[in-house]
Amino acid sequence: MDPAASHMGETKNFKSVNNVNKSILEVFGDLSVKSDVKRNNSCIALVQHLADNVDDESEENVSKSLDYCLKRLVRGLGGTRQPQQKGYFTALVSVLDTFPAISGQHFIETVVKELGGSKDAEEKESTMGMALAYGAAIRGGLFARSSTEQQKQIISTLFKCGKKKSYIPFASSSFLLDLIQTSDEHLLMDAVWPVLKDEVSKPWVDQSLDTLAILLLVSNRAVNIVKSKTIQKWLGIPLLSPESMQHFAQKLVANSTSLTVKHPVYDEFCKSLSSPSNDNLLQSFWTVHVDNILASSNKNKDLAVLRILTILLKDMTNKQQIEVLVTPRVLDVIGRILRAPPAERKIFHELHTLAREAITTIGTTLSTDDVTDKIRLSVLKKILFDSGNLQYEKQTGTHIAILLENKLTKKGVVKLAKQFKEVVDGTSPTNGKVWTNKDRKFAAQQLTRLIGHQACNSEIEWKVEQLLFLLHRGIFRQDSSSTIGVELAGTLRHCFFRALDQKFSNIDTMIGVLSQIVQHINEQLVKQEKATQTVRIPFSKEASLAWRKMLKTISQLESKNVSNGNKESAERIFHVLFLFMGLQLISDPDMAAGSLQELHSCYDRVKSGKQDSKQEEPQWVEVTIDLFLSLLSHDSHLLRTIVGTVFPHLSKHLSVSAFYQILEVLDPDQNENPLTSATDADDSNDESSSDDEDNSETVTQKNVNGKGKHQENSSEENSDEDSDDSESNENDESDDPDKENDLDDGFEDFDDDEDMDETINDKLRQEVRYALGNAASLTDTESVDLDDIDEEEGQRMDTALSQAFKNLRQSRSSKKSKKQLKSEEAVTHFRNRVLDLVEIYISREPSMDICLECITPLLSLLAFSMKDVHQKPLEMKTKSILHKLTSLKKFSSMGGVNEQSLAELIKSLAGKGVRSATTFLGLADLISDCCTFLVRCSEFIRSQSSNQQSSAKKNLVADVIESLFIDFCTKRDTLLPNNMFKSVINLQWNGCWSVAPVIVQHAFDSKVRPFRRGQAIELLSTFFRNNHLLNSADQKQKQALKKIVSSVIDNTIELLSSENDSSARVQPRQNHHLLASVLKLIQQLLARSDTKPANTSTLSSALDSFCQNCGGVPAETKKVLTSLSKLLSFDISSLRKVKKGKAENAAVLNGDSSDEETSDNETVFNKQNQNGNARGGDDGIQRKQNLPKGKNRKDKKLHRMALMGKGLDSVTFSSVNDSLLNGREPDDEDTLADNSFSKINGSKSEKMSSFKRKSVSSDSQTPKKKKKNV
Repeated sequence: MDPAASHMGETKNFKSVNNVNKSILEVFGDLSVKSDVKRNNSCIALVQHLADNVDDESEENVSKSLDYCLKRLVRGLGGTRQPQQKGYFTALVSVLDTFPAISGQHFIETVVKELGGSKDAEEKESTMGMALAYGAAIRGGLFARSSTEQQKQIISTLFKCGKKKSYIPFASSSFLLDLIQTSDEHLLMDAVWPVLKDEVSKPWVDQSLDTLAILLLVSNRAVNIVKSKTIQKWLGIPLLSPESMQHFAQKLVANSTSLTVKHPVYDEFCKSLSSPSNDNLLQSFWTVHVDNILASSNKNKDLAVLRILTILLKDMTNKQQIEVLVTPRVLDVIGRILRAPPAERKIFHELHTLAREAITTIGTTLSTDDVTDKIRLSVLKKILFDSGNLQYEKQTGTHIAILLENKLTKKGVVKLAKQFKEVVDGTSPTNGKVWTNKDRKFAAQQLTRLIGHQACNSEIEWKVEQLLFLLHRGIFRQDSSSTIGVELAGTLRHCFFRALDQKFSNIDTMIGVLSQIVQHINEQLVKQEKATQTVRIPFSKEASLAWRKMLKTISQLESKNVSNGNKESAERIFHVLFLFMGLQLISDPDMAAGSLQELHSCYDRVKSGKQDSKQEEPQWVEVTIDLFLSLLSHDSHLLRTIVGTVFPHLSKHLSVSAFYQILEVLDPDQNENPLTSATDADDSNDESSSDDEDNSETVTQKNVNGKGKHQENSSEENSDEDSDDSESNENDESDDPDKENDLDDGFEDFDDDEDMDETINDKLRQEVRYALGNAASLTDTESVDLDDIDEEEGQRMDTALSQAFKNLRQSRSSKKSKKQLKSEEAVTHFRNRVLDLVEIYISREPSMDICLECITPLLSLLAFSMKDVHQKPLEMKTKSILHKLTSLKKFSSMGGVNEQSLAELIKSLAGKGVRSATTFLGLADLISDCCTFLVRCSEFIRSQSSNQQSSAKKNLVADVIESLFIDFCTKRDTLLPNNMFKSVINLQWNGCWSVAPVIVQHAFDSKVRPFRRGQAIELLSTFFRNNHLLNSADQKQKQALKKIVSSVIDNTIELLSSENDSSARVQPRQNHHLLASVLKLIQQLLARSDTKPANTSTLSSALDSFCQNCGGVPAETKKVLTSLSKLLSFDISSLRKVKKGKAENAAVLNGDSSDEETSDNETVFNKQNQNGNARGGDDGIQRKQNLPKGKNRKDKKLHRMALMGKGLDSVTFSSVNDSLLNGREPDDEDTLADNSFSKINGSKSEKMSSFKRKSVSSDSQTPKKKKKNV
């Protein structure tokens, strides 16, 4: 119980007098908990209890319960715990506001009595409690309904409490300021101001934070009551004037402490100073006084300045003043605090939080639309240049400079770029500081960002100017006075190529920018007599020849007037590639020279317009694709951007053979590494073996048969094949002589994971043989006779086998957690980049034949990536591309695709489950989408031919779907998902008319498993909901629809009739579920006008007969029958409902027998009645009705077991040895059971569907079940 309720006598008296519910006493304890929600709920409960028990609310007669609660709440405010003070204060405010019967005099007397006579040791708690109590009177409305004298007493006491302790003024001044803010003019004049006047009428020297806060608020709130001249007379100077700013700066900043910065006077002062009429005062206060104080700052001064800065920025209406507030010293304070080490941040957590809030507020305020570029640039200059610290953002962990740069307009970007260029050249010293190489590098990087600024997208000339600035200083040597060294020049060169890595509005813009740069470089080279000496990276002889040849080709491209549209697209592609690869001669001459040679070869073929004379010579587009793959193999975002920009214009020229080069890289089934060549494999293997001896053999086995002409420079940057790359090839290995030759050359190609599994399994096999000991020589088909093993040998075998399988589990877990090699990671990134090309192609109205070629490699890549956690990014991207591919509805061409190829591809996709079941299950949904996509493609193909031809042709795709569905229903090992058929049958596809009858046939075939029959009925329901297909049916298809509906009706009638035939029935639970699904299908057919049968009398009669003869159905089936009875008018009055989950038990009690499936471990007997009625008839129902009523579950269970044991009275086990029963082996038990039941069958007694032997004690105790089935 809380301290306020420590007087047990009062509690007992309260309970006896007021008859208080005991639970209400717990409310006071809950008022002290830390949870805000629980405290608030306790306050509500307290007020509700008082409202229910207080009868007389007159001021003359306050009820004792209310008086007790008032005393206890007031006394609780004097506690030492902050949660207790919060809870009791909240409750007291609620009580004072809810019960106006509490008078001001009574409340003051209560406060004086409970808190006024405290000892010296408790003075600080009682003083704080008294301030909170009178504050509650103001917040709860008691102050307003008190007399004037009582009001003056409350205000005077609040002031006195604030003077006793240094931390109490915050509470008392907050209540007084609220009182001034909410009181009307009459109350201020009569009660409030007369008391406050005596406290605030002092000179500046004697003013406190409380009195200053009151003066600031009164000067704004009560202008008519308190004249400014009066305040000036007291202070000697105006309250807000240039002279008073010095006094405010001293009291609020210079003399501040960590406690005083939380005083309300800061909010009042900032509110007054942020007014537009006081802009001059704000500038004087901040720049003259505060900035000077920060020259010798400390922790307390920093706290005060940051608090004032944050409040001013939030309240400021004139955004021009932001430039005044953000001074270099303020930024230095913020930077010094945020740069502090973590240990110091933890100590001064409040200071660090306030500094973070201040810099965030600066950025947020400057990001608004009403702030001009002039203000942003001024603040940026102070942050980056005036302070001489360009690394301000990095050191403080903020993004204010980037935030402000992104909000700049075109003019602002140009001005800021000029300043960064001056820093790069080292011609912009600040405060005597000389820019270091680190600063100049940072300035170059910032200039690169500004080149790609969104506000300057249309400023092509300005962008070219900035690019040439970086080019000159990074590529060419300057005069002797230049201060750009080798290290800085390398950074500038990198920034130049990085600046080119941006999205241009169109390809023509890119050509224009690159052409100007190339021409400018050539002009600079021509002007110099010794060109090789002016370039920092001298051109080799081969590079110089490649440069001149490239210029000649570009000149031809620019002067040539192309009229053919397709050819024009190809010309522009080569124009971009020539320009870009020419620039690459500066950074990577060897790679660029080889690429330019291939480009010249391709362009000559395009220019001549002739087909390749030799079949073995590749087409130009194939060579170009190979060049693209070579560029993507480099770890360069710039190369990726260039390829991504040019490839969309090349897509219309792509052939299947050219696109297959891309798919070959993605397909993990290929026995080649897409990055490393055969000569590089040995080197990479040697490096891997030196780095990781454990993985050396694995890496050597995988780096085989690489390809590509330009992979030498990228082998270190990129990677080798992923460890799981060969896993999907385990079924494709053959005795190829070429592979044998490769092995002779020192290379091997086999599945690394498979070898690891074999190694683990071999080790496990050896450990198991060791564990079995003498039994290890047995074959896999033989078993160990446990009778030949003693107890000691069995324990040893258990320990050894346990350790063997424990080692297996550890080996497999270590395999899964193996860290990915860098070479494997590079292959993953390379394939990820190549996937971008596939995504670009399929998003631009692709060709159907190429889309079909993509399906199998993408599925193989997805299956490969799903096996390795390191391939997760590749898996996600492949899934995304497959979803886009299967959603295509438009194609540029459909040549080379026919129904036969589509049918074979569907069959191939569906057959993947035969080879790899686990992988197929993981890809089931995507395989379904792919098959559905292929069905849609077949419909596109048939729509291209005439109606007569398409109707006469046999639908090969439909035949494949039918064959797959038959396997789906009849074969147990099929892994085809039901969603595949559901997606196909939901299409507006003419093949649905031939597939639907097959579905009907298997839905009602008793040889098909009930689960599959239910799925087939679900497919029929989907077919009849396909409104697009049914509404667009022609006359022939409408006739087919009638036949399908007629077949469903006839099979339903047959199913209902078979309920009376025990030979055609299934298990009751499955039977009821199947029947309910069929009846729902019938209900769906009757609801449509085009599927409703003309004559429903036969169906109605069958349903009526079923309801009359059926013993009972579950609620689901009865609900459907009830709905059908309204449509077909048959009688369901005799239909009984069986509770869900009890259908099988009800069938047994009813004598309702059905053919039960037998398992390998249990023999099942069918129970028949003596009258030969298979259903059990009335006798079964009578026995169920004769169950004793009012008994518990145990008695009902005994009764049921007695009924099941009827006819077994003559069976005894007296001839069986007890010791044998207690300790026999399983074989002996089975023998005894077989012999016992052979006697039962020989005597022609009843057959049982299931039997569980029970032993009941003589005193009729609960029988104990033995865990054995007979």
